[in-house]
Amino acid sequence: MPDHVHLLVVGCTKSADQRRFVKFLRKHTNQLLAVTKNQWQAQAYDHVLRPAESDRYAFETLVTYITQNPVRANLVQEAFQWPYTGAIIPGYLELKLWHPDFWKRYWRLIASRSGL
Repeated sequence: MPDHVHLLVVGCTKSADQRRFVKFLRKHTNQLLAVTKNQWQAQAYDHVLRPAESDRYAFETLVTYITQNPVRANLVQEAFQWPYTGAIIPGYLELKLWHPDFWKRYWRLIASRSGL
């Protein structure tokens, strides 16, 4: 979106700390944003998913909701047209959100990393 960002951060181990990551991200990107006289919103909406929101169906629904934001804002006709939407999975940069087998591969990776 032109004036905001949606990040969905997934920790793949029991020791992963998404809140700590977001704090780190804000600190270091605020330094970069300062050049443009912008910064992260002081009271941004941060939400840690509850277990029920983390199951496959709920999680994929949340991702779909986020990716549809530019469509709802009439910025593009189809979500895949928004150039700033994607998924970054360290070690799997070839895995693209719009690829037909994305979810199958994603869930296999999450299961292998988390011991599920």
